[in-house]
Amino acid sequence: FINARVGNEAGVTYAESLHNDDPHRRQPDITRARECLGWEPAIALAEGIAHTIDWMRARMRWDVHAAA
Repeated sequence: FINARVGNEAGVTYAESLHNDDPHRRQPDITRARECLGWEPAIALAEGIAHTIDWMRARMRWDVHAAA
């Protein structure tokens, strides 16, 4: 999804982890955020990634123009 969204045709290379305890799948547990803060995700993952990419692109353009 991310490669398609940013126009990256390089693909993904999977490699063995350098650490034995590195999780194979990352899935944060938000139970405490729900219980203590009453927080729930409000944006779907794909939408959040799209917003993040758009924000980064805008920020990078601003930084390039600010440095010129």
